Amino acid sequence: MTSTGPERRPGRRAVLHAGAAGTLLLAASACARIPDRSGITSTPVDGAADPGSPYVQPRPPADGASPADIVTGFVQAGVGGDGDYEVARQYLTEDARAAWDPSASVTVYSGDREFSTTAEGDSVRLALQAVAQVDHAGIRTALSSPAAREVDVLVEKVDGQWRISRPPAGIFLSEAAFEILFAPGRLYFLDQGQQLLVPDLRWVTTQDSGTALLRLLAAGPAPFLIGAVESAVTKDSGLGDTEIASGAGGAARVQLPAGIAELPASRRALVVSQVLTTLQSLPFVGDVRMITGDLTLTSNDASSARRDLPGRRWCAAGPLGIVRVPDAGSRTTQLVPELSGQLVSDPTIARTAPFATARRPDASAILIASTDGSVPLREIPGSGLLPPRVDDAGWVWTAEQDDEGAVLLLAIAGVQGDRRLPVPWLAGRTLRWIDLAPDRTRLLIVSASGDTARLDLCATVRDDRGMPTGLTEPVQIPLPLVDVVQATWYDEMAAIVLGSDAQGAPAGVVVDAATGTERLPAPPAGTLRLAGTKESGTVCASSADSALLRSDGSQWRPMEAAGRDPSFY
Repeated sequence: MTSTGPERRPGRRAVLHAGAAGTLLLAASACARIPDRSGITSTPVDGAADPGSPYVQPRPPADGASPADIVTGFVQAGVGGDGDYEVARQYLTEDARAAWDPSASVTVYSGDREFSTTAEGDSVRLALQAVAQVDHAGIRTALSSPAAREVDVLVEKVDGQWRISRPPAGIFLSEAAFEILFAPGRLYFLDQGQQLLVPDLRWVTTQDSGTALLRLLAAGPAPFLIGAVESAVTKDSGLGDTEIASGAGGAARVQLPAGIAELPASRRALVVSQVLTTLQSLPFVGDVRMITGDLTLTSNDASSARRDLPGRRWCAAGPLGIVRVPDAGSRTTQLVPELSGQLVSDPTIARTAPFATARRPDASAILIASTDGSVPLREIPGSGLLPPRVDDAGWVWTAEQDDEGAVLLLAIAGVQGDRRLPVPWLAGRTLRWIDLAPDRTRLLIVSASGDTARLDLCATVRDDRGMPTGLTEPVQIPLPLVDVVQATWYDEMAAIVLGSDAQGAPAGVVVDAATGTERLPAPPAGTLRLAGTKESGTVCASSADSALLRSDGSQWRPMEAAGRDPSFY
């Protein structure tokens, strides 16, 4: 997930369902899924498109066109990026043609309500229903519902023909056109330990998506990641001028700036990690061959940064301790020996470290232990403590429900490292849930003010020792839920969210920063937790009566294992 909220994108995804084995990515595990590929097809409209063209070709202004027709034609010409929007510039006066910046922004408008133009003298009012905005850096902000936008456009006569003298910033695209002309890609930056790759979603034109992503990578992270990530790729690296060509066997051949060959090997390996993973985030990019000077660059596992995704293993609070949830026919096994025989709730286990945590069922204390006995059992009392989350860096994240504007950090190393971390933007809000991504950097935070709850995405800033020192300003994620009680990472850019619908019944969604929001089957009444990951191919639920259920894509089916509060690691 990134700094953009989910947007409903027509024709891109079907309702979550299970399919035949081998057809759906996650069908073998009989789970809900988010499709990865677009089902969109396109056909020429009114003969305006060239054969093989994936979108309607822009048309130049007609002789004698009215002011309203000129503005309409200009907006429609936003689909044509060839020649730096050569056709769209024909609608502008000479001065405006030179000053207009089509890359300033993209306003995506609703396909259900086409835009309208109303002329009055030398002014034309453009009205539309905006559903999303993409800025010059490819950061998309989606709206929870279409919003009315009106833009006044000035026109004047040039050699007897109306032309636009004051054009609106950027271009305007319908949802369907945006689907075809823009593609989501991920920039990858480094966590502050320079071990893990942190994704940053951007939207770029399909014409030059690879080079555009590398230009943006050199420019730096989205605002909510500033101060929380690092980069081996600098603004003066020359990466923005990288040449990408198709090589033998369809592999992408990337000619990197010669200066990269002169970097120390460890720094060069980080550059390779960032560039390679960024390019491979595009759906149509496979093998990548990177060359700088006479040197062919390869990934060096010893010094490269890596991606870390929500895992496939899962655990739950069993009758007596933290247990591994078994497959059919398997036995339930204890995962944390020191908690064997104890009643716990909301367990989590670190992805790549033996750290484990849970809380007392009455939320009166947090328990910290390990799967291998390397961490002494520790109990931290508190008042109405949130379900804890443990990260691989050695921290347990929680909060006291009556302590507004702060989170609690409990150190695996011992009480001397515990601290209360003030979060100014949470002042006046009560925390309900915290979940840290496997990259140790991005956090999902559910909080409420009165009866209004929201889901925010932010990032953690750490000092040289890796200790969290603050959280960045958040990006709010709009959701089709009346209330939100829980959000956990489902994939690198997606989360499972539990809340309520307009009638107050439990509702669950998977919200993906790239593909939008899909509803899960309606959770049974009394559902307290949802969990799942794309890696595991599983989405499950639990209730207060210790019943575990698994989704088959259309309904929830009970599991043989007893347990509650499932989580994945």
